[in-house]
Amino acid sequence: MVSVAGLYAADAPLPVVRVCEIMRDLPSYHGKVVAVVGRFSYREPGRFLSEKVCDSTKSEGHPDPAAIQVLFDSKSAPKPPAVLSFDRSLVHKELELIRRETSLASFRFGSQDYDRWAVVYGRIEVSKESSPRSKTLGSEFEPAPAKIICASGTMVVFLTD
Repeated sequence: MVSVAGLYAADAPLPVVRVCEIMRDLPSYHGKVVAVVGRFSYREPGRFLSEKVCDSTKSEGHPDPAAIQVLFDSKSAPKPPAVLSFDRSLVHKELELIRRETSLASFRFGSQDYDRWAVVYGRIEVSKESSPRSKTLGSEFEPAPAKIICASGTMVVFLTD
């Protein structure tokens, strides 16, 4: 299921959380280093991890879909562990839950790489602009209520079926 051989190492696996889990209590995740599983989308305004629907956050005024912008900054990102290792069964379990409400987009033209399942390792930062999203911005993901700061693209682990 996971496409990186290093994920099966014997070191203690990193905990994995869903995008919706972060959205449920966004302030408590601010500044925390996490591994997040979700739909990784590459669009004109940037890269995002998302889930289409978070049932528990609908009543709390969080806009749908729940999205976290993915940013790469080798200087300010947390240093990755020597071996990036996740609990494979937990990733599979969380991905099963996500797939119940979220699907990958189908593109008539272009690569299927615009939407993929992934685990992203980095630090969560709550965005200063947390007002509801405007569809006039041209992206269903903007403005994202949070961002995850990663050292590089190698902190994005794409999952396969």
